[in-house]
Amino acid sequence: MPAKPFADNKPPIQALLLDMDGILYHGNSLLAGAAALLRRIEATQHLFLTNNQLNGPSKSRSRIAT
Repeated sequence: MPAKPFADNKPPIQALLLDMDGILYHGNSLLAGAAALLRRIEATQHLFLTNNQLNGPSKSRSRIAT
């Protein structure tokens, strides 16, 4: 799927950087709309970031693997 323009006079979005805490989940709960967001950005290059040191990479990865 080709990238869609963000606005009429803006170039298409090529990639996304997303913070996980507070964007995809809060505590142990997936936030409303998070699963839909993940499906929507599936065809766009993306990278998830977090500054939460309590979860290692494998636990963070498993939280969004749904």
